[in-house]
Amino acid sequence: AIPANTTIDYVGQLGDRARIVTGSYVGTGTYGQSNPNTLTFDSTPKFVAIGTVDVFAFYTLILVSGAGVCSTSPSTSNGNIRISWGSKSVSWYNTTGASYQMNNSGTRYCYIAIL
Repeated sequence: AIPANTTIDYVGQLGDRARIVTGSYVGTGTYGQSNPNTLTFDSTPKFVAIGTVDVFAFYTLILVSGAGVCSTSPSTSNGNIRISWGSKSVSWYNTTGASYQMNNSGTRYCYIAIL
């Protein structure tokens, strides 16, 4: 039981607080295992969401720390994404095409990350 008039700061007890980072990148048109996309941060990413407002690049990508695979197109295996997590980065690739990999040439992609 917690005594009356006691305030507990659980987040502070867990150490560093989560931070939100936003940014963008412009796609290069490449894809595949030898051409992964990589985002680098100043600490460990826990969650990254990527999207675009380009009407011809309508996929979104949600990356959750520890996951090794996800999809930008759940209705088909074309959107399968392989993910690699570093201590301060996340990389991903798709073997079907640049649009599935969130890397269409000249397209601006925006991301939000929780570190």
